[in-house]
Amino acid sequence: MTDTARRELLLPPGLMVLGATSMYLGAAVAVGMFDDLAPSAVAWLRIAGAALVLLIWVRPPRSAWLPARLRLAGCFGLITAAMNITFYEALAHLPMGTTVALEFLGPITLAALGSRTRRDIAALVLAGLGVVLIADVRWSGTGVGVLLALAAATCWAGYIVLGKRSRRAVRASRIWPPVS
Repeated sequence: MTDTARRELLLPPGLMVLGATSMYLGAAVAVGMFDDLAPSAVAWLRIAGAALVLLIWVRPPRSAWLPARLRLAGCFGLITAAMNITFYEALAHLPMGTTVALEFLGPITLAALGSRTRRDIAALVLAGLGVVLIADVRWSGTGVGVLLALAAATCWAGYIVLGKRSRRAVRASRIWPPVS
């Protein structure tokens, strides 16, 4: 197997693990801040910090600042903000494991809608079971927390759809990766 093939095989799962680890370690730290700040304020701090890091790290080219691209980026940013704010607000009303399990319904539902084979369905069942087993789901909290977690799930599904559209738009415009 070539280095390129190995990288293409390992990079997506590696990025998923890194992203999930970052998301839930950040959420664990955020819960500790709820005594001093509102959950939505903690979410905004995290979103602003991530935006700053991405702008410094990626340094988008001038062509990324065109109106059509900014609209798509703005929609992507709004759904990301809504996902984080509803998730953090849900954490204020539900145990973390329950919130995480409910939020995973968004991507799992989206994957189920795109499933074509028995293998896809089996993978979805295993993924759902894994989330429930790992997440320490406890049925305690409030109905408001459940609604907020389900809103976060819906936003996560929207995040995935907009992310796919953004990737397609970037590839079609050939602005990424930047040419030196």
